[in-house]
Amino acid sequence: MTDYRFSYLGLNAKRQKSSGVGAATVNLGSMSGKGSSTRIFNYCRATSVIPDNCFNHLLGINSETNKSPDWASLGSGLNDKVEALAFDPLRNRLYAGGNFTATNDASVTLNRICYFDYNTSTWNMLAGGVGSTVHAICIVDTKVFVGGEFSSALDIDGNSVSNTNHICYFDITDNSWHELDADCPDAAVYSIVSDTFNVTEVTLWIGGAFVDIGITEYNRVAKWTTNNKYSGLFHGIDTSTSTKTVYSISVTATLVYFGGSFDTVKDDPALKKLVSWNKLTNSWNALGSPNFGSNDSVNSIVTIGDKINIGGDFINIIGPGSGGNYFAEFTPSNNQWSKIGKDTVNGTVNIIVVYNNKKYIGGSFDCKISVFDQSNNRTCLGNGLNNTVNAIALRTAINNIVAGGDFISSVSPLLELYYIATINKKL
Repeated sequence: MTDYRFSYLGLNAKRQKSSGVGAATVNLGSMSGKGSSTRIFNYCRATSVIPDNCFNHLLGINSETNKSPDWASLGSGLNDKVEALAFDPLRNRLYAGGNFTATNDASVTLNRICYFDYNTSTWNMLAGGVGSTVHAICIVDTKVFVGGEFSSALDIDGNSVSNTNHICYFDITDNSWHELDADCPDAAVYSIVSDTFNVTEVTLWIGGAFVDIGITEYNRVAKWTTNNKYSGLFHGIDTSTSTKTVYSISVTATLVYFGGSFDTVKDDPALKKLVSWNKLTNSWNALGSPNFGSNDSVNSIVTIGDKINIGGDFINIIGPGSGGNYFAEFTPSNNQWSKIGKDTVNGTVNIIVVYNNKKYIGGSFDCKISVFDQSNNRTCLGNGLNNTVNAIALRTAINNIVAGGDFISSVSPLLELYYIATINKKL
């Protein structure tokens, strides 16, 4: 028996403690390192626990449901907030972006963009990182696209890489940063989404606070392809003030949805906070009749079949139906908004991730991270976290959920997590 499970669960063996049927509380730190598999096996053999399930008992996981009672740290955690997460199943890496500069124990410099390697249980920086906050990560093949507030990416020696203002990509094959184009956005990028419906070339939809890319006006939104580089969406989004920003994007076969804090699009003043771009007609559209939208920011958008789910700061939906506060669903076929589930959230929703007809949401509401099952019944994950969740990544092969945000601990029991945490639950 080997101790590889500590690695793929991303647990901090030095801190995590657990108890289970037939097992006393054990400090796993005493079992880490060379020869740990023998010590763990001897411990399991000394208890009444079946050896095959002993790891699950040590980690507090129910072998039948694969559910952990609460959160665990990922390594030693990070030293500042996490804004974006993306899992690469091919290489078994979790990419994280945010405002951090190192691991929480200061053992590894990370400079706002990094990955956790589950094969080695180590944090690793991408070359020299970037110079300021990362808000978006998008993995396409061997390229890791990154957007944020940074003025440049840094090479392995700490030197600025040219033309990497606010958006760039890291190539895994040569371990270096590259420009998307000689021209760059003039302000922060908050969302990057790959258009998987275009199989002929890599296509990215980009949103943020930028007005210009180079000398060309784009106004908060742009399309980028490997062949044609940047192109605009008519005259873009409202630029009446610098706070009018695109935070979220979702792509379907024919439509691209944009959400944010904007009041209008340049070509149609009636559209508010939430709009779609038709890829076939190259035109802006509202969701349903004119003036549909919300009274405050839309932070996340996902499409589920013929329905659109949104999360944000809003407490009022503009349009027919009874959309819920902070988290709502739109059905185009009948032009109706509706709330999601009976137990609605009581605070901002920053992120929505959908898998297997379940909706995982994070934000500043009561327990900070919840799951809505197929019947839209809400359950808090674990016993909750002590501060806002900004990002969620799912490791579907092993029923593992990773959250990133402003939190530093779980709630009860109080476990130190430091801005990034993992929990096991049947997905």
